[in-house]
Amino acid sequence: MSLDINLKCDHCGSSREPLNITHNVSRMWRLAGVWDALYGSDGRRAAEYLDTLRAGLAHMEAHPEEYEAMNPPNGWGSYEGAKRFLGQWIAECAAHPDCIIEVSA
Repeated sequence: MSLDINLKCDHCGSSREPLNITHNVSRMWRLAGVWDALYGSDGRRAAEYLDTLRAGLAHMEAHPEEYEAMNPPNGWGSYEGAKRFLGQWIAECAAHPDCIIEVSA
């Protein structure tokens, strides 16, 4: 199971490739305070979540030991992967703040 999140741009007519990450890192999303900004953002504008997402990434970067301790024992998902995913999602949202978020979980 995984989270697929994407931006749909009605104003420019394009849809980007979705980003995908395992649900195994959802505990990390909760600690970082971004779970709702990821899973609960369907149908909302990307700009609405930028501050929350940036604050979450800053927390992850400031407290790596807390997040690394949450690495799933089965190897599916990791702190580094979650951090990379969140950084990519922030970049997408910042580049296209008026686009609509599509979430499939």
